[in-house]
Amino acid sequence: GKTRVKTNPAAAKLPAAVPAPAEEPDEREPAGQGETSEFIGQVIYKIYFRQGTSAITANSEKKLAQVANTVKHYPDSMLKLTGYASPEDEGGEALAKDRADLVFKNLVSAKYGVPSDRIEVSHRLSKTSSNIVEIRMGGGE
Repeated sequence: GKTRVKTNPAAAKLPAAVPAPAEEPDEREPAGQGETSEFIGQVIYKIYFRQGTSAITANSEKKLAQVANTVKHYPDSMLKLTGYASPEDEGGEALAKDRADLVFKNLVSAKYGVPSDRIEVSHRLSKTSSNIVEIRMGGGE
C-alpha cells in the first residue's frame, strides 16, 4: 500500500536557521512536492432519481463514479449528502431518506470505496428539488 507522509504545517513555517527538534525526524518536503492537493471551495453534484422511486438514473450512476474518483484525489475532502423527495410523493420523508442512504451505501461499497467517516447524510422534503440527492463536496474542517 502507499504511505503518505503528512508534513506538519507549523514545522514548515520555522525559519531555515532553526533546526527541527532532535526527537522528531526531519520529514519536511520541498514546497510543491506533496502528492495530494488541498481541496478549496465546494462542488455540488446532483444524483437524479426516477419520480417517486429510489432508483438512480444511468447518468447519475456515472456521476457517482466521478464523485468517488474526486474524493480519492482530495483525501481531506468531506461529502454532505442530502436526499430530497416531494411532499406530494407517497411516504416522501422515507423516500428522501432511502435515496440518501442508497447513495451513501453506493459510495462506501467496494465498487467506489469512499471512507464512511468522510460522509454526512441528511434528507428533507422539497417541492423544487424533489428527485435528487445533492452531494456537496468541501474541504475537511
